[in-house]
Amino acid sequence: KQFVFIHPFIDGNGRVSRLLMNTTLIQDGYMLAIIPPILRQDYINFLELAHRDDRPFIDFIAERVYETQKEIMRLLHIPFPDLT
Repeated sequence: KQFVFIHPFIDGNGRVSRLLMNTTLIQDGYMLAIIPPILRQDYINFLELAHRDDRPFIDFIAERVYETQKEIMRLLHIPFPDLT
């Protein structure tokens, strides 16, 4: 979050910040958080809200990790357990 707030580069800050985020997720044993183009504006909105409150952004990323895992398992024909 802090990386993207300081905008250290002229271009590519969002891409680099998502790369860093996904690297951290993987290092901590989680799945990637793929943010499809249709959710890009939601990602930006939650990121902007994170200046005041991290929780909505964290929840958004957690949901993306969950949905990414479901999609990868679907593509690999692995049944995904119903967690509800």
